[in-house]
Amino acid sequence: MGLEIPTTYFIFYEYFFRSSVGDARWRKACDDEQQDQTSRLGSIQAESFAFLQLKNNYFAWLLEAKERFNDRLITDYDAESKTKGRKSAAEVYMKNLEINLYRSEVNGLLIKEGHEIYNDLKKTSNNLLKEARKIARTNHTYKEMKKVLDSERRNDALEEGEEEMNQDEKKKFNMRKRRKLLQPFREYTVRQGEEGKFKGWSKRAAEDMIAISKKLKEEKVEYIKFRKAYCEFYCKRNQAKRKASLNILPEVDYSELWDVDDCPLTEI
Repeated sequence: MGLEIPTTYFIFYEYFFRSSVGDARWRKACDDEQQDQTSRLGSIQAESFAFLQLKNNYFAWLLEAKERFNDRLITDYDAESKTKGRKSAAEVYMKNLEINLYRSEVNGLLIKEGHEIYNDLKKTSNNLLKEARKIARTNHTYKEMKKVLDSERRNDALEEGEEEMNQDEKKKFNMRKRRKLLQPFREYTVRQGEEGKFKGWSKRAAEDMIAISKKLKEEKVEYIKFRKAYCEFYCKRNQAKRKASLNILPEVDYSELWDVDDCPLTEI
């Protein structure tokens, strides 16, 4: 959790923490000149819950993604031969930038390719990612997920040519099948070990959320720097989007869009 690999933490902020806060509040926190860009972008509870949602659903989401994209989707859990030479999602997202949280002699948090310390920061990021991938390859849950995925592919092949059910029956069957298939890959919303039956989230979820919240409350200086770097990136990206839209989007003739003159009147 957190800043072990800063560019990966960027992905968490952009796609998970942001969703738990809400787009309007997030935009105001990041892009409002009146806001302090070192302050929190959302509450500690919102960030903690985003972590829980990610952990709870991670392998269930990954299974669905693997079903959809098959071998086109390469993950950090796959063999080194498959990941070698490929960029991570974080590297693609950050493009030619690295995040400087620890080199105090350099003034700046987002370091562009070509800067004198860019290669050092990039080497550090690559080494951290390499170690993370090595640990990921030993993950037992991913191996179980792969077994289920392979079994599903075999079953799909066997089912081809069988007499089709009607649409309603097929829909209900697929929903039941989907729930049963994904359930073992949830972290907090399925029974584990000696736990009794429960609906919703388990007690472990509350305990873990408390632990995450305590860690976030420590408010280390690196987290403050990270938030400032994220806001800087967010603002620059949005400025580029706005500039591009001004150059590309044509003027809209709303009378043509809605055709209000051609709409027949309805008596009340």
